[in-house]
Amino acid sequence: MKLFKMLISGIALCFLTFASLSASETLTSEAAYQKALSLMSEEKYDEAIGILSGLASGNTDTGYHFLLVEALLEKSRVMKESGDPNWKSTAREAQARIKNLYRSNYTNSDYWILYVKFGALIDRENEVAGGFKKIFYYKPGNADALILQGDIYAKLAKESREATIFEERETNNAWDEREDRGQTARKAYKSALESGELPADRKAEVYCRIGDLEMLVFNNKTGAADFWNLAVSAQPDSKWAVSARERLNRYK
Repeated sequence: MKLFKMLISGIALCFLTFASLSASETLTSEAAYQKALSLMSEEKYDEAIGILSGLASGNTDTGYHFLLVEALLEKSRVMKESGDPNWKSTAREAQARIKNLYRSNYTNSDYWILYVKFGALIDRENEVAGGFKKIFYYKPGNADALILQGDIYAKLAKESREATIFEERETNNAWDEREDRGQTARKAYKSALESGELPADRKAEVYCRIGDLEMLVFNNKTGAADFWNLAVSAQPDSKWAVSARERLNRYK
């Protein structure tokens, strides 16, 4: 009987030790994940990628893999914007990981957000459009995706040339690529605001972005000012309110 009690006590001690270690490992992983998020917010992508690569290695947790791809895409974007030709190799690594995640995440709208971001990075507008269809099919009204759609199409609109008067008269069609993309961005931003999912600081961000769109794409100074004022009202002490005030002063 004494031996049996000792055996039971030993098993219980082992179980408690294992449970303690498991909890410790979980906390450590969570701390590392939060550290990676913090590094990404500071645009320290190499450090974040190092942490996330370790977390994702041999781990089936989708969150680690998604954030790793996100970090790779952001690093590649920054490299591309700075003129670093090596952005393509980082983009290819992100692409390979996106392909590997496809089968197990086909119905996950967050997966398609990564797909869209990659499409935007390599300037494949058809892939971007197709990706957004998947996102809104699997998660209608996804506010984060709507803001992303607004950002991508606002950028495309700013980079588009306006149709010339000659082209419009020749084709008898006033369609304008810049106008079309701008309208898509405007609609996406407004839908995000109407979703009811956005906290005050996020609303301020979207209002500020719509104001920029109105000014830079539609040359609508009055409309832009209205949205910048809404950004200030939504969250007066946010960085977006500061940006909105700067724009209001600049375009008086």
